[in-house]
Amino acid sequence: MALEGITRHPNLWFEDGNVILIAEDIGFRVYRGVLARQSEVFRDTFQIPQPAAVENDLQDCAIVRLSDDSAEEIAIVLNILYNGGHSFYRTTVQISFDTAAAALRLGSKYRFEEMRREALRRISACYAEDLTKVHIHAEDSSDDSSKCPILWGKEDCIAVFHLARQLSLGGLIPAALYRCANDVSIDQLFQAVASHSRLYILSLQELRDCVQSRADLISENIQRYRMALEMKPDVPCALANSSWWQTSNISCPQAMKNVVASAYRKGRFDGALALSPMDGSQEANTKCHSYCAPCEEYFNTTYTQQRKAIWSRLCNKYRDAHETEQANL
Repeated sequence: MALEGITRHPNLWFEDGNVILIAEDIGFRVYRGVLARQSEVFRDTFQIPQPAAVENDLQDCAIVRLSDDSAEEIAIVLNILYNGGHSFYRTTVQISFDTAAAALRLGSKYRFEEMRREALRRISACYAEDLTKVHIHAEDSSDDSSKCPILWGKEDCIAVFHLARQLSLGGLIPAALYRCANDVSIDQLFQAVASHSRLYILSLQELRDCVQSRADLISENIQRYRMALEMKPDVPCALANSSWWQTSNISCPQAMKNVVASAYRKGRFDGALALSPMDGSQEANTKCHSYCAPCEEYFNTTYTQQRKAIWSRLCNKYRDAHETEQANL
């Protein structure tokens, strides 16, 4: 087979390589043994006779054309295999989202199992299924490897949601949907999201889930503030008969109402921030009121229970529904 019109990759063309992978119009001359050892798919592929190059200096090289894969993605995966595996597998080193996404997608497609596991570990660290480990916004995990081993951009949540559905990784779906509801606009959801290695376009069903989950979270957010106004601690407020109350006329339930009013003025009712702190609470504590110990425990317990219930409903509706959908295919 002639290699006319094929450009040799500058860093992934080894003169003693014995197989040429072609993605788009880029050629990668690498080592068959490394691919076969790491990938069950390539190992099976090499059992079938492949066309060989006709050029004199390439006569010992089999040629494998890779469809549906960008040259950038293939370069990322081959760099991990041949050049950069030591940094990809080091837990203290942050990698780009493009690297993690390509490793996850192609690791799944070609069954590079070790690579796939590491990519999924990194992405799951920032899109955790466990509520206590969920990063609410992209900035929570942007540049600190102790928080998240990937360098994120806000729009990357769209790609994570798409990959989670395409690869049946239901555990990533709730956190990805939450980030899609808060970190990107509706307009961004309907546009193609371009990374350096791939273009991500949400399917119609994925768009439906993103829009509906945003509406659900906005409703949940308003509901939790409404419930805050109705909170009635089951223990007496320790400040109700104190000198503080006599001079300020502010009891703990009244202070919570001030928190809700402050949140309303700041526009927090309009968002899908159903898992975020109610913000004004800290402001109320420092500026005008300190909750008594019984009321503070009651408010914190109620808030924690609300978050768990909201997260559970999000998981049940979207993660579990997707898993059921996959099981019925």
